[in-house]
Formats: sequence, C-alpha cells, structure tokens
Amino acid sequence: MRRLFLLGSLLLFPLSAPCDEPPQRFSLDLDLLGHLILPPGAGGSFGPGASVFAEWRPAPVLSFGTGLGFSQMFDGPSASLVSWDLGGRLYPLGTTREGEWYLQGTAGLALEPGLVDGMKPGSFHGTAVVGYRVFMSDRQALDLGAQYELLSPFRHPFQGMGLRIGWSFLFGPTPRPASRDDTPDGTLRR
Repeated sequence: MRRLFLLGSLLLFPLSAPCDEPPQRFSLDLDLLGHLILPPGAGGSFGPGASVFAEWRPAPVLSFGTGLGFSQMFDGPSASLVSWDLGGRLYPLGTTREGEWYLQGTAGLALEPGLVDGMKPGSFHGTAVVGYRVFMSDRQALDLGAQYELLSPFRHPFQGMGLRIGWSFLFGPTPRPASRDDTPDGTLRR
C-alpha cells in the first residue's frame, strides 16, 4: 500500500509543482471537424461536424472541461450524431510564446445516434485528440488537431478519424515564459 501511495505521489508531483506564471483559467474552443466514421464490418461514412469545448485549467499542465459535438454523415443514408462529453487536456511540452501542444481525452454520451451505413451506434462516445494552439493574441488562438473517435457498442465499436480546425478564446492569465518584451502586468507587448 505504501508503494502505491509513493507512486501516486510521484506521478502527481509535476501537477502540484510551483510555477512562475499563473495558469490560464478558462478557455472556449469552437472547432470545425471533417471526419470518417467506420462502422464495424461496413464501409466508412464521411461528413463534417462541429464542436464546442469549455475548459478550466487549474495547473499549467492540466485542464478539465466539457463539450458538445455534432456530426453529419452524407455517405449512404444521411445521419447525424450528437454527443456530450466530459474530458481533460494535458500540456506535456509546456507553453511557449508561439503556442502549446496538448493531448485531449473525452468520454460521454451519444445523445442522438443516427443510422450510419444502416447501423445504429450505441449510447457512449469518446475521443482522443493530439492538437496544437497557435497564439494569435493574448486572448485568442488558432486550434488545430487530429482526432480519433470511438462510439459504443464496445465489442464491435464504431470508430472515426478526423481533422479539426477552430478558434480558442482565452480568459484569464496565460502561462507563458517570461520575456524582456513582457510588461510588468504580464501582458505581451506587440
């Protein structure tokens, strides 16, 4: 039991380590998605989608959030998928003045699963994303990412792959390395 506690403490240490910059407090991402859904044993269905994800960032390397997603399929019988997810992000490489890499994972419910290639997905939904935010200003960023999607049933799941592009609105101080170009109040000088 002590070994498990020690291992857990070591894993959580980077999340609790002090940092010079306060973390970004909140952000709102609006993304467009182009993706391919692959039902089990059937051809794929391509379609566009959109998502909104709001996150709270209590530490520079970790955030928690929730979001809604919508997808429309056009191949075969047209169908729509609506999902609500809880998730989080890790920022493993930190934040630079230009941007930040992130890993995002979500899990939630498929609220309105429609037919895809004559088959109906189950009630659960999840995503895994590798993304990059390009800072356009102190309060806005371009959001780019590649997404893997999983819909139940888990024995023969619907899977999907896609690319997304969107815009992030940043609220509160953003964790960035200090620079000679920064003003005393922490805003960037342009």
